Amino acid sequence: FCPNAFRAQKYPKHFQDHAQSVTQLLDNVDLGTAFAVSSRAGETRTMGAVLLMAVVYLVSIAGQYLGGVVADRYDLRYAYISFYTLSLPPLVGMVCLTGGPLAAAAAHFGFFNLGMQPIENSLIARAIPPRFRSTAYAVKFTLVLGVGSVAVWVVGISLEIWQTTTAVYAVLGGVLV
Repeated sequence: FCPNAFRAQKYPKHFQDHAQSVTQLLDNVDLGTAFAVSSRAGETRTMGAVLLMAVVYLVSIAGQYLGGVVADRYDLRYAYISFYTLSLPPLVGMVCLTGGPLAAAAAHFGFFNLGMQPIENSLIARAIPPRFRSTAYAVKFTLVLGVGSVAVWVVGISLEIWQTTTAVYAVLGGVLV
């Protein structure tokens, strides 16, 4: 559950800083009339970063669906380890890459990160006796939310020390390893 705690804490800002070629292209799309978006003089446009984030989330949703399919068909232990392991290389990519490759790495990370959830839930369902299953899920989600609250602190410390969103993903990579 550790990667889930950090998920997307700084994606839009990271994209704005490190995928400028893509976000600037998306910023030039006039969505003002369709979504009542206006830009005042001197205001930083973030629409491109937000649209890029939306694309990453759409890809991530597909990962969650695939994780459910995998959980139904394969040994859950190996499926979980596989998804967990496959989420590390794109996370390293999010530290090193810029532009379109960064967006692809973020989508890849999100795909496997969210894909772990149905596998993880299935592992709990099979490993815990039915009599304790509700309590086990309560403990699991309490831990996930608890670690998530610590993650906000870790993100803040990482940004304060290194002054870049790249550090957040480097720290997350260390936690994942």
